[in-house]
Amino acid sequence: MAELTRLGKRKGPAPQAPAGREGQMNQVQLIGRLSADPELWRLRDGKEIAKLRLAVPRRDRDAEALFVDVVCFDSLAATCGAYLEKGRQVAVSGRLEHSVWKTDEGQRRERHEVIAGSVDFFARARSGEAAISNGDQPIEAAA
Repeated sequence: MAELTRLGKRKGPAPQAPAGREGQMNQVQLIGRLSADPELWRLRDGKEIAKLRLAVPRRDRDAEALFVDVVCFDSLAATCGAYLEKGRQVAVSGRLEHSVWKTDEGQRRERHEVIAGSVDFFARARSGEAAISNGDQPIEAAA
């Protein structure tokens, strides 16, 4: 059996972000299945928005999935709205956003959501068969 070694405090200065990149590390990558069909919205100026609800499995198979809201814009939104459906497995890359607002009743609300930069579509599971997330191969990509 391998022996574990406890790590102590780091000696010397803390690592620094590359010049010009301070505070810019906000990157999210998720693989999961859509828990509902995408909601597609068109704004007055013609821009499209798609809202996806992604069920991401946890490492502990007995634990409940983590549900994440994903927002897509413009041509990515149109592609997701046209080709995705509930149960489809996707890989999402983007950034995390946090919103805070007050309801009409004065209650404070908060939400985290992923703003998608790309969505890769994976193969659909065959009926009656659960797909294994690391065994599926991408069949098309939306940019």
